[in-house]
Amino acid sequence: MNQLIAHQRVVKRKRRKERRLAEKAAKFAAAPRPGQLPADVAFTREFRRILKEPRFLAGPKALYIIGAIVAAFCLLLLLSNGFDRSVAGIGGGLGTFPRDAGIDTLLDLYLSPGKSPDDGAGDIMPGGKMLMSYDPVTYVVERGDTVSGIAEKFDLDMSTIISFNGIDNVRRLLAGVEIKVPPVDGVMHLVKRNESLSSIARSYGVDLEPILDINNIDSEIIHEGDKLFVPNAQMSSVAYHKAMGDLFVYPLRGVLSSGFGMRKDPFTGLMAMHRGYDIVARVGTPVEASNEGRVIYTGENSLYGKYVLLSHQGGFQTLYAHLDKWLVSEGQRVAQKQKIGLVGNTGRSTGPHLHFSIYYNGDALDPGKYLYY
Repeated sequence: MNQLIAHQRVVKRKRRKERRLAEKAAKFAAAPRPGQLPADVAFTREFRRILKEPRFLAGPKALYIIGAIVAAFCLLLLLSNGFDRSVAGIGGGLGTFPRDAGIDTLLDLYLSPGKSPDDGAGDIMPGGKMLMSYDPVTYVVERGDTVSGIAEKFDLDMSTIISFNGIDNVRRLLAGVEIKVPPVDGVMHLVKRNESLSSIARSYGVDLEPILDINNIDSEIIHEGDKLFVPNAQMSSVAYHKAMGDLFVYPLRGVLSSGFGMRKDPFTGLMAMHRGYDIVARVGTPVEASNEGRVIYTGENSLYGKYVLLSHQGGFQTLYAHLDKWLVSEGQRVAQKQKIGLVGNTGRSTGPHLHFSIYYNGDALDPGKYLYY
């Protein structure tokens, strides 16, 4: 009997021990593991999607792979950027330039830094105190009048009428405007800093006495900003042709696809300054010099492809880019309308065309204000 009771107690203790072990196991299974959220915490589907760990990211091996991919991408980006930034260099090996600024930044640095002393002779410069002692004749422009006709009427040279009145475009002469007519041929000169009557006479190649006489000057004291009439002087060729509107000609005939000014870059889609004209034409179409001058550079780079840069009298330069072939060499003198290259599709181009720019002392000008056919 005693043995039976003892056996039952052992069985009960064993069962209680098994129940306690089973309860502990159940609690352990239900408890959250490190990094695991409790089952009773409520999250939205979006949070569950974000917090769920993708299987392909699990493990250190995947991290090594991802790191290698990122490193390779960064290296590729660096190499491609360096390639785009490196250029053949205008005139050969002038270095690199910012990718977003383009060749124009480089051109601004290496184009003509200023005019020679005689380049400005006869430039049209309105303003200032007039020193001329003779009263000019006043003529009111009538409908149908031209500068050449007015000059012929008073037996004067056209350049005298242009210079004396500061006419910057003879084609925009309006009826009703008053024209001042001097008694003799000459040029109206705006006195610049450190200039003297002697230096002005030398720059125009005339005698000093007529200048003193017609301006009623009894000493060589003049001031910056004074307007001085120089009899028998001639306007500079640049100033004259600029007023006549025939300083530059179109380098070729074609369709204008992009003008001067801000535009959306065809490659980046961002607004950027376009410093010239894009003229569409077939590959191989001859490109002519817009004005007589000298070939400064012939080069090639990743942006403008093959290009030619010309220098002209008076601080002007012209650029011809995306060429298929050069027809001139550096240092060569060229005449206006002389063939200097052929239209191509080289460099950063969306199709066969010529990029044409006009610069004045390094500043880009709107070609539409200077070009004629």
